[in-house]
Amino acid sequence: MFEDLRYIPVFRGRQQELMTLKEFDFGAHLFPMIEVIKEKDRINNSSSSDEIYSEIIKSIQARKVFIDLPTYLKQTTSTQKEVIKFMNTVLGQIDARISFFKSLSSEKEKVVPVISSLTLINGEVKENEMLEQFTELSKTFTNFAFKVYLKSFDHDVKAVKLLLREVNPADHILIYDIDQNEVTAPIVRKQIAELKDFSNKAIIRSAINDNVQNTNLINGELVEEINNSLMELYKDQGFKFWGDYAGIKKDSLTSGGTISPGFLFFDAYNNFFYGFKGQTKSLNEFEDTIIPSILGSEAYLNLRNNFPEFINDNPGIKILNDMSDGLEPSRSQAKFKKIAMLHYLFSIKTSIEKKCSIPLALQ
Repeated sequence: MFEDLRYIPVFRGRQQELMTLKEFDFGAHLFPMIEVIKEKDRINNSSSSDEIYSEIIKSIQARKVFIDLPTYLKQTTSTQKEVIKFMNTVLGQIDARISFFKSLSSEKEKVVPVISSLTLINGEVKENEMLEQFTELSKTFTNFAFKVYLKSFDHDVKAVKLLLREVNPADHILIYDIDQNEVTAPIVRKQIAELKDFSNKAIIRSAINDNVQNTNLINGELVEEINNSLMELYKDQGFKFWGDYAGIKKDSLTSGGTISPGFLFFDAYNNFFYGFKGQTKSLNEFEDTIIPSILGSEAYLNLRNNFPEFINDNPGIKILNDMSDGLEPSRSQAKFKKIAMLHYLFSIKTSIEKKCSIPLALQ
């Protein structure tokens, strides 16, 4: 079932992420994961949530799609209202979670439900939460992912071990989510050692941490705070697959925010990120400063001239060039999130399929 899987790009259920999911061809080795964080993709959508997400899943060009109802989310005074509502009505309730997954039954051949305990979201340790979800959902779905978090590790792993005694492990996958922690951190290494008996497993980490802000970027310079080495290390740590947030930041899902023109460009040959930012808080900065800075940068030119497989047919790069030529509007901060994801996904897919770079651990 998972023999062709190599990489799990994680998306939240938001506009630019969903647009990217619909537009990108994931091929044979990339199985995307959608973290469903609100009832609908946009507030004014009159369709039901099962219609919305079933249609999204159907449109995705991938063999399988992981559907996750994440339990790590935390409410703050600035958390988006629709996210809070979904946390209170679905994410923290077993029956509602089961009902949501079942509402996607029309796509049951493509959907892989991600089953988690509710320890993180409810603050309580309860036995059989994962088993209850699996028992009910296995009447509809064939393949599952069992997700364990660093902060609820002991309870989660115990639950998964009980589950896997009753099923064929080859039909399912264990996902270890370490959030923003380094794979070499002592607690992560300790927990990885406790996963040694699991064979079909993936590790997921957010490479771009909260402290990476557009305002702190130095135009054209390496962003030292971004450590994307998980893709180079996951095999040595005993994992078959790895995942991340597809080249963008795993932010805190807050409302509002000011205009802050910036962009993180992924160097697919060296596995580095370079920062670009505007000089003022104006959307004109994307056209006037950021786009020409990216296309004239050493990192971009090195790829274009020496490793064109990462540039030719790259949908993110095509949008940048179209913007530069005046064929595509550029006054949209949100659109640059999609550009970053498309470029990153194309780079990973190209490296896996053509075995052409991003340090050799991908081969």
